[in-house]
Amino acid sequence: MNTIKYISVLIITLISLTSFGATYTTLAAGDWSNTTNVWSLDGVTPCGCAPSTITNSDQIIINHDITSNTNITLDNGSSLLIDANGSFTSGSEIIFNNSTATINGDVTVNKFTVNSGSVVDLNNAILTITARVEVYGTINIDGGYTLMTGGNVEVYTGGVLNLENGGKLDVQGGNITNSGNIDLCGTCCTTTSGNWRNNSDGTVSGSGAARSESGNMRNFGNWALTVAWCSAGTQQGMPGFENCFTANITCNLVVLPVEFGEISATVNGDNLIQIDWNTVSERDNDYFILLRREGTSWIEISEVQGAGSTSEAQYYSSLDPSASSGVHYYKVRQVDYNGEYSDSDPVSVELKTADLHVYPNPISANERVNISGIDKGATILLTTTSGTVLEQFEAQDSSMSIDLNTINLRDGIYLITVVNEGDKKTQKLVVQ
Repeated sequence: MNTIKYISVLIITLISLTSFGATYTTLAAGDWSNTTNVWSLDGVTPCGCAPSTITNSDQIIINHDITSNTNITLDNGSSLLIDANGSFTSGSEIIFNNSTATINGDVTVNKFTVNSGSVVDLNNAILTITARVEVYGTINIDGGYTLMTGGNVEVYTGGVLNLENGGKLDVQGGNITNSGNIDLCGTCCTTTSGNWRNNSDGTVSGSGAARSESGNMRNFGNWALTVAWCSAGTQQGMPGFENCFTANITCNLVVLPVEFGEISATVNGDNLIQIDWNTVSERDNDYFILLRREGTSWIEISEVQGAGSTSEAQYYSSLDPSASSGVHYYKVRQVDYNGEYSDSDPVSVELKTADLHVYPNPISANERVNISGIDKGATILLTTTSGTVLEQFEAQDSSMSIDLNTINLRDGIYLITVVNEGDKKTQKLVVQ
């Protein structure tokens, strides 16, 4: 009787000590550890809190753009849901320990580790890793795209990597090594610029394609004859015959709506921030939106028409005439014909105000604008942000004024540029 009572007390004690975790939902974009207005416990009001960087049975729901500079560990039965409108960006590692994740929005991290007992579902989203992927548990790439820009992909014994519905694993700066199970659907592909190696305890199954674009392919385990392979280098132990025709067709069919190339932000000769980007390929791409970060939100600066569908590289550029002095962050959003979108990686640039003064600013269309910080004899140009010259003046002194009433300007942003012996200074003029 005493034994039964003791066991009952012990069970009750253990239950009372068990942590069932909390549910954290984003209300705004920001840093993972932000304790002001980013997270909510009821999905409505800010909680003044943030999930730990090592969660414990917590449920994390990300509906916005979240960043982190520290390692994030989903632990002890925790779950992560990233909505299609949300994203997670980190220069560090995300680790899954006995936890689950459903990723519908884009993720960019340095290292991605899925330990035993964990399951990660990547659904039509872009997962970008810059250093390394380690798979001890299960990753399901369901129509999604996993891009390795550096480092290796390692599937360990007991690890599972499933690719379904046109999923693709693209390793652009490392190797693929498998000691677990990689299963490829008929329209799925794994490709690497390094070496592809299937170890003695590894299995490659399904009916998709595997390709090494500049390295070797070696098989010491089980490789299904129905998985087409193509090796740019040597091959060892590969089954059947090399079928580059089928492998290339399958892998080339699996493409992103837009594969971004490089994106950069610079200050041009007119002292305006200029964003340049290019795409490797586009599919059903309607247009781009240039976004600038303001606080914890991203605001729209301009819209640029896309190329639709093309396998050739495309190059784009857009200016931000409304940026003030200081450091600014930008990203480019690609929007499909069906309204779905994906974002580029963010870039930053610092704008320093030129030694040219335009005042008052903003100004109404029927006022006079004063300009100082100029040299006598310099050329003064009043232009649109696209460079169309509206008026041209010659400076008679170190300062002058212009009567806007005679120019008939509409509300908007204009540029005043002073050119003197090759030296050029530009300031924005806002008419409202």
